[in-house]
Amino acid sequence: DDQSTIETDRLRVVFDLVHGTVTEIATMPTADQPARALRGAALGRVDVAWENPGGMSAWVIGKIEKFEPLKPVNATIHRGTDFVDVTFDYELPPHNAISEPSKIRQRFRVLASADQVDCTVEVDWQAVGNDKQPNPSIKIAFDTAVQDALFTYEVPFGHIARPADGREWPALKWVAATWSDRAAANPA
Repeated sequence: DDQSTIETDRLRVVFDLVHGTVTEIATMPTADQPARALRGAALGRVDVAWENPGGMSAWVIGKIEKFEPLKPVNATIHRGTDFVDVTFDYELPPHNAISEPSKIRQRFRVLASADQVDCTVEVDWQAVGNDKQPNPSIKIAFDTAVQDALFTYEVPFGHIARPADGREWPALKWVAATWSDRAAANPA
């Protein structure tokens, strides 16, 4: 099957197992709150960003020539006593003679007692860049159609809140998106 639906007392989460994304997060209705849903999203999409060669450093990113979505090579679902983990494994092939395959593991955890979905990403990066050809980097995209969101980012020595204005902002380890009194935490 191409998708999997995880339901708890608080949430319904739909995963696209082919593309490695969350396509819907919905709250379950309660006595005082109707159900709410974020649909049509591509939450957690793993993209390869190809950076043009040039005078870049670890702190200065060059012009990104193109983005390519990376498809998972494996998807697993593990059901625990009070959680469900949906894990996607990816492999970025070497792009030059001195690079090795890079492995990416992305895990979404849905806790039975929470109204959020946690996402962790582990990367074994083996790509070695050079100044003669485009070099890859990884971007985890959480595309939503939410217009009135407030995003809070972990930054050195604290956190900062910024409105959804269409720009991308860096974060250290986490980002929390809040809208309509619901929140979802995403890894940076």
